[in-house]
Amino acid sequence: MSSVEQSYQHLRKSVFLNFMMPLVPLIFLGTTFSFLQKINSGYTRWIVLTVLIIYFISNKTLFRFLDKKLALVLFLYVGWCFLTSFWSEVPMLSFIKSGILMIIVFTMLTCGTQWVLTHNLDKAIDYLWLVTLLTLAGGIFGRFTIESVIISTNQLSMYRGLVDQPNMFGCMLFTSSPFLLWKCYRNSQDIKKFVFWSVSLGLCLFYLALSMSRASILSEALIIYCFMMALNIKKKLWILLLALLAGGCVFFFVDNSYIINQANLYLYKNAVDQNKNMFKNRQQNWTESYEAAKAGGWSGVGYGVSHGISDFELHNGSAIDSYKSREKGNSQLAVLEELGKIGFIFYLLMFLTFLGKLIILYFISIKTHYRVLVGIILGVVLAMVVHSSIEAWWTSPGAPESVYFWIMIGIMRGVEISIHSQREMYGQIESKTPDR
Repeated sequence: MSSVEQSYQHLRKSVFLNFMMPLVPLIFLGTTFSFLQKINSGYTRWIVLTVLIIYFISNKTLFRFLDKKLALVLFLYVGWCFLTSFWSEVPMLSFIKSGILMIIVFTMLTCGTQWVLTHNLDKAIDYLWLVTLLTLAGGIFGRFTIESVIISTNQLSMYRGLVDQPNMFGCMLFTSSPFLLWKCYRNSQDIKKFVFWSVSLGLCLFYLALSMSRASILSEALIIYCFMMALNIKKKLWILLLALLAGGCVFFFVDNSYIINQANLYLYKNAVDQNKNMFKNRQQNWTESYEAAKAGGWSGVGYGVSHGISDFELHNGSAIDSYKSREKGNSQLAVLEELGKIGFIFYLLMFLTFLGKLIILYFISIKTHYRVLVGIILGVVLAMVVHSSIEAWWTSPGAPESVYFWIMIGIMRGVEISIHSQREMYGQIESKTPDR
């Protein structure tokens, strides 16, 4: 029996992960919930992280499920982040943040992998049920509070529900949507369940539109696109027909001026300048980040560091909170600044490995619904890359989005192990079947 199979049998007897997994994304994402902040502070996540590390180390499963390719690209990237501490402009900060990155990456990846291996593939992303429930509840009950709507300087109304700010609310909605999409697909033959999950997905998309978070809306579009591309031809044609029908209704029954106004709202956010630059509010950050990326050279200025900002001291046990970094606006420019061209090569190599694994999984999946699951995961990975290129959370290892991403990579690895195991079993059964 292989080590993977032995770990699988052992983990099935544990209820710890069944309890913890739905809580982990909630604890990291949920720090922005106004009604959870008293019980879910910034320190709660580190307590949970410590408990998970102790659990995985005691069970000797922290690195068990990494294959050679995945281990290589992860250790190259994470190791380079750590090495930048030796020439960093702020060495202690880079050392601390790279240490946090190592812990987050391997702990969350193990969480996701073990979740899949202790459940069947139909429940691969069911751990998102709790954060999805509370996110939708935040959207519904936020309608009863005046503070849930923020008016921007351009007189634009942005809805945030019971979350601190609209962009974070949008992020929580689009990261919840894979669970709802999967449930809609798997319950398409049960009318009552399908209607329930479809309404829930509709609410999710409705509140996402109200949040006016362009990065999250674009990310959601990527997830839905990959989901649709993974469907069989018949379902694709039905969705295309419905989309054409809806588009026709909008074209014939909605005033064109209204459509133009809505485009102005979502693309330009009520921009009043004549050029209507949809990236106007990010241009300054991107310009500064571009200049800093050039200063990064081949080796970078240090992981987690902003070029030219070195005022920092360790107080109250926290080095990170005392460091006032520059808002970077784009994760890829941040990687070039902090890790240099060498680090950026490792970054690209890592993502190409993730995408390669998912594409291979799509084509070798035995069952159609496995391909749909892989399509959703692929959509999430691509969506997180796009989202990070606008919201620039990638080089913040403790960011809620970062934790969500690494859990999803763990889910990918768990799905990979499960699909390969099923193919091996299928091959063994076929080889034992006598020819007739």
